[in-house]
Amino acid sequence: MTDSEFYEVEGKLMYFFTYYGDVYYGIMVPNHTSGYYYIIPPYKLREYNDSNNETEDSYKKIGWEIKDLRIITKYKEQIDYNQSNITSIPFTTQCKRLFVFGAGASAYCSLVKTDEKDFERSGLPMGDEIFSKDFCVSSFYEGLQSVLPIFEAKSLDVESFLQLYYNKIRDTYDVVSLRNLINIQICVQETIRRINKDIQLSLERYNAYSMFVSYLRYLLQNEQNQRISIVSFNYDTLLEKCIKDGFLIDYNNIENYVSPNYQIQLYKPHGSINWGWVAKNLPSHIQSQDDFIQYLYDELFDLDTLYFEILGDTKHNIKSHSWGLECENHQVGRYTINMDAISVIKNNEIYYPSILPPYKDKDDFIMPYSQQYAMKKDIKSVEELYLIGWKGSEKLFLKYLKENKNIRKLVIVDPKAEAVLKNIEGVDFGEIKTYKSFSDFVVEKIREVF
Repeated sequence: MTDSEFYEVEGKLMYFFTYYGDVYYGIMVPNHTSGYYYIIPPYKLREYNDSNNETEDSYKKIGWEIKDLRIITKYKEQIDYNQSNITSIPFTTQCKRLFVFGAGASAYCSLVKTDEKDFERSGLPMGDEIFSKDFCVSSFYEGLQSVLPIFEAKSLDVESFLQLYYNKIRDTYDVVSLRNLINIQICVQETIRRINKDIQLSLERYNAYSMFVSYLRYLLQNEQNQRISIVSFNYDTLLEKCIKDGFLIDYNNIENYVSPNYQIQLYKPHGSINWGWVAKNLPSHIQSQDDFIQYLYDELFDLDTLYFEILGDTKHNIKSHSWGLECENHQVGRYTINMDAISVIKNNEIYYPSILPPYKDKDDFIMPYSQQYAMKKDIKSVEELYLIGWKGSEKLFLKYLKENKNIRKLVIVDPKAEAVLKNIEGVDFGEIKTYKSFSDFVVEKIREVF
């Protein structure tokens, strides 16, 4: 968008598409103090009109900040979108136990002991290790190759680096950096997918997740009216494999992750290595996933084009009812790519990965909308909370956890339990127990808990 185009739409209700994939609906207004622009949704207009405060903070509470008009790729008075409802999941069982898994669980899920009597690392990376030489093969990913020198020079952790990189893309029109970020997201998914496959074989006899699932099965055999909810912020599928074997749940169907048909509900709010949005509109010469990855990089696509042309159109990839969910998750509503279009990827399908890269502060839920609603309900009502290898940094998840006033037992499985407690400050709980590692917990301590 140019300055002259802004003057044409100023004061008009429009759908504003951004090159980083978000779509805002409202009226665009200038902030004469900062020089930035803000898109104010209809339900915030009275608050905007009644306010005499023109500070950045006051505008951010009622609208979306646009620092560079060029990030607006197009604007429309009407769009054709998916108007189907977001369905609720009709649970008939109670959920009093919630397990939250972070990177520390998958990194330390090996039951093999070292000479020092500690458990070995499994081989999966922690969040701040994903770019290291031990895990990342960057030769095929030109976008990652171009940013690695900057990453190494700044000496930042991965999450902080990617957050700064994303902030730059959000605030300034930089399609080259956006291309790199798209390439990095694909690389992260493929890196974890490759390592995940190797570890499933190497840990066949020594998998702590398998022991954990066995205990859950024994527990639920005596509690037929109960279900257990698990939230995993990990992309890997080590846990799915063990639940599939123990509870006979088929995870080839995304609806089975959270279903009233099973006693185990598995929420993956940051996505999964086996999830994606299938590409629907591709030229005939794109015949494989590798072709698609190179195509995205060579053609310099932005996320607006990727989401609403290559992966589908607005009717398929914008869901009208997601607006209210976004209002609840964030301060104001927006549209982004349709989470209900996420599917478990089948062989030979060409797709864009459904994962949230490891940012420091940017936090979204990348899973179907009905699962998001069900997860929030469980978070707010459970009585026992188990944090396993999760450092407590996901602000959006914590927002709902702090609304739960019923937690009577908190279990932290992490060598730095004090740091976890600091991160989750504001969460109410009663009894607390702490344990060193996931492997140690399932081998030595899990009987103490149940």
